[in-house]
Formats: sequence, structure tokens, C-alpha cells
Amino acid sequence: MKCSDPLAGAVKFPVVLLIALATLALGWWLGSRPRGPAESAHSTPAAASAQKQLWTCGMHPQVIQDHPGLCPICHMDLTPLDPGAEGQGVKLDPVVVQNMGLRVAPVLAQVLERSVRAYGTATEPEPLHRDVTLRVGGTIVALHAATDGMPVREGDPLFDLFSPELSAAVEELIGARRATVSSPSSPMVRALRDAARRKLELLGLLPAQIDGLEELDRAPAAISYLAPVTGHVTERRVNVGSTVMPGELLLRIASNARMWIDARVFERDLVGIRTGLAGRVRFDAIPGRVFDATVAFVHPHLDMETRTALVRLELDNADGPLRQGMYATVEIALDMSAIGVAFVVPREAVIDTGLRRVVFVALGEGRFEARDVEVGSRADGGLVQIRSGVASGDMVVVSGQFLLDAESRIREAVRRHLDAGLPGHEPRPDSAPGAKPVVERASEREAPQGKLDAVFSAYLAIAERLGTVDETALRFDVAPLARAAHELAAEARGETKSLATRLAESADGIAKLEGEARRKAFGPLSEAAIALADRAPPSAVVAPSLFVVHCPMAPGSWLQTHEEVENPYYATAMKACGEVVRAVPAAKDE
Repeated sequence: MKCSDPLAGAVKFPVVLLIALATLALGWWLGSRPRGPAESAHSTPAAASAQKQLWTCGMHPQVIQDHPGLCPICHMDLTPLDPGAEGQGVKLDPVVVQNMGLRVAPVLAQVLERSVRAYGTATEPEPLHRDVTLRVGGTIVALHAATDGMPVREGDPLFDLFSPELSAAVEELIGARRATVSSPSSPMVRALRDAARRKLELLGLLPAQIDGLEELDRAPAAISYLAPVTGHVTERRVNVGSTVMPGELLLRIASNARMWIDARVFERDLVGIRTGLAGRVRFDAIPGRVFDATVAFVHPHLDMETRTALVRLELDNADGPLRQGMYATVEIALDMSAIGVAFVVPREAVIDTGLRRVVFVALGEGRFEARDVEVGSRADGGLVQIRSGVASGDMVVVSGQFLLDAESRIREAVRRHLDAGLPGHEPRPDSAPGAKPVVERASEREAPQGKLDAVFSAYLAIAERLGTVDETALRFDVAPLARAAHELAAEARGETKSLATRLAESADGIAKLEGEARRKAFGPLSEAAIALADRAPPSAVVAPSLFVVHCPMAPGSWLQTHEEVENPYYATAMKACGEVVRAVPAAKDE
């Protein structure tokens, strides 16, 4: 057994002590020395947050938290978020781009070509209608055109007329002809013969018919009246044995050698329509055949019920296949020369949010940028005019842009989160649409308070009905709101009058809609109601305060009397989707 050396232990203890003191001194020096720029950057709140795992809601990307849980808006599970998803625009890996199925198309500069389709009905032109009347009285003894719709040709007999006055005129012609034979050189005899012929012409007989009567030995008991045009009988008012008087309508004949096509065109398509434009007409009854037509008339009035105007085309029907009342499909090439050369993109490239139109422009190397654009006229080939926001040669995304839009919203939310330097994120009250008043409250009363209360009571009744889970919610009656808004507009003044008129027009528009279209139209109606509440709120009789609620997925915001969300747009699917962004206090009693 060995014994330890006391001297060796005494030497080791001072060495250990010296090493410990040196380590402490080095740590103190590193902590107290000035930091460089690179080291300082990592100490910012944004960097600290970026290094954490963040969580977001797939339905509401503005919700970002630093811990998992449920979305405070729709109560869905939060999903992990890429910590590096900050910055402007969107940059994706090429593999991700391929998996998303993104396709791009260039912005083209070209002359717009657009045609409009409409449905119409074939009708016989009014100028080709002929009425058959008499200039002498008599009795119908025979009726050759005996049925409605019977075809007749010019010169065919229509009916035989017994008329003493007409027979006497024929006898005068026959006598004048005999006198001419015996005295061919007598000017008086020739004048009598010409006068007799002229008299028969004035009584409605044709020149060829007069020639035949002149050669007879005596006037016939009944004289035939011939068809003046080729067509078909559309109206018959006499029978055999009918006694007729001068000027009385006996028959009506219509020609269909040319036909009119009366089409109804929506008001948005009337700008490029003028007389003389070429059209193409197809009939279900004549498949495979296309008729060339010309716009002959555009009615100056608009039908208030259908929001359409009559556009009449004329086409040839010499071979007679077309009939009165046939349904037709009309295509008219519009005159777009006033627009000239314009930028166009595929229609599917534009994301329409209701208030904004957005396209995504590919910048190269997997980078995409969202741009607000102003949309103009539609064009053939699935194109749409872009008035501002893009340039010729830009590449816009035409497939998968909705995924890009979602990614862009997420990254924008992350950027705001990191800029704020907060451990968690809740939407700021002033960040949602409708959070800030659109108009200022009136300094003095611009409308009767009772009329205002009636408007908001009717509006809140509709909002509450739409916010209930009820299959009959869409059958709400908008008439009380429309009536109250019109009465308010009639008595209000200033800005309140304009806002009340806007609300009344929105209510009138909803009254003409059915089904889910009524729920979508509730968005513009609510925006008008919010603006009116900001300008001239209801009294405390309606509610102590109105709450402006917003859902990012909905067409707009809406008003409620309480803070518990009852979404009128998704009541049956996501009733609690939305957040209160501000309150509108009731009007003060004066």
C-alpha cells in the first residue's frame, strides 16, 4: 500500500485556483467589451422572435402566436409557421413552385376584340305588312284566302266582290272601248276610255286586271281582288256573305322575305353596340346553319326589370326557313375602336376580393409580387383589359395564384409581427377594414332621429336573421329597410342624405336577388350602414352602442348590438368567424 505525497497535493491546489480565476476574468472581459454591429443585430426583438417557432391560422393568417393553440376567431387548430417567412413579396423554392402548379402568361398589348351573346326571337318586319281594304262597298260572294297563315303570291285572287258601283264602272269602260272601235281618232272618245280606266284603278283594281275586264262584252256579277304582295295571311276579318264598307280592313298579309331578330342585351354590353354592326344568328330549329345579320336598331330605353335593352338585327329569309317566334342565339362583334390598344391578361389571373383586384407578377428566381390593378373591359378569348398596375411583357400568374395570395398574407403577417417585436400577435383594432370611420360624425343633426332609428332597427333585424343558423334566413324581407331608407333620404340633408340614398339603393338591389346572392349583397349594404352610423348614429333606444365586426373571409364588415360574433355571411359554417374592431356609440340626446 502506497501513501500519498503531501508535497504534491500542496502544489496542485494553487494551480486549480489560478485556472478558475483566469476563467472568471475572461468571462468578465467578454461580457463587458463593446459589441460589433453583427452581434447587436441578433439582440433585436425581431431576431429573437424569428428564432422562435411561430404558429398561425390557415383561415386567418393575421393571427400569429408563439405557442400552439386555437385561433381566437374561428377556433381552428393553429399550424406551425416557417420562421423565415418575413419580408416583402413571396419567394418560393422551384420545387414548391412546381408542386403548386403555377403557370404564368405575358401581359399583351393589343386591340380589344369582343363579342356579346344574347337570346332573341324572330319576328316579321312591320314595314312588310300589308292591309287589304276596299274603296267601294259591296258583298263578299267568294273567299279564296279563307284561313289564317295561308300563303299567297302577288296576283293571286283573295276574294270576289259583288258591287253595283264597281260593275257600273266596268260597264263604262266596256262602252268606252266600243266607242273607240267605231271612232278611233276621236279625242273625246279616247279621253272617256282613259277616264274609265283611271276610275277602276282608283277603286283598287290592278292594270292587268283592268285590261281583262275591258275586253268583255258585259261586266261580271262579281270581281276578284288580287293579292298586292307575296306573303301569308296573318289576319282575316271577313267571311263569305260579309257586307263590307269602304275603308274597312278585310285581310292582313305579312311578308317574311326578311326577318327581324329582337334580342335583349344587358346594359353593361350596350356601350360597343351601334347600328350597322355585323352579327351572327343561330336557331335551335335549324342546327348547323349560321345566318349573317346586321344591327338595324338599338332601342333608346332600358327595361328597368331585366336591365336590358332591345337590339334588333335584320337578316335575309328569301328561301323561307325562318318562322315568326323562333328562338335565336345572337353574337354581335362590338365596336371597341374607342379603347384602342390596351393591356390584356387572362381573366383567371385577376383575384377579385370585392374591393380590390389583384394580380401576381413573376419577377424571376421564384419571386412573386402582388399588385393592385384597375380592370377595364372584357375581351374575347378569356382576356380582360388592365388599365393600370402592369406593363407590357410582365408575366402574371394564371394558375395557383390563390395559394400565392395565402402565402403572401402569411408572410405579411409575420413581417408585422416581427416588426412589432411582440411575443404573440393579436390583430390591431385599426388594421381591419371598417376599423376607422369612413366619414366624420356630423357636427349638427342632419336628419330626424326617429327616421334614423327606423333605418337601423330594420338593418339590425336583417343582420340578426342572417346570423342565425336557419335554412330560411335568406328569405328575409328587405322592404322595411328600403322604405325606411327612402323616407330618411327624403328628409335628410348634407352628407347624411347621400349616405341614406346609397343605403336605399343597396336595399333596392337586394330586393331583386334570390338565394345566396342576397347574402353576398349584404356586404355593400353593411358598408353603407356603417358609413351612415359613423355620420348619424341611432339613439340609445336602438342600442347603447353598435359594434363594427369584420371577418377577413367575408365580403365586408357588419353591425351588431352585442360583442358576441354572429357572422351573417357564414352563419351555417363559421358563425363565430370575425372580430369586433370598434364600437359606434349612440347619439346623444339633444
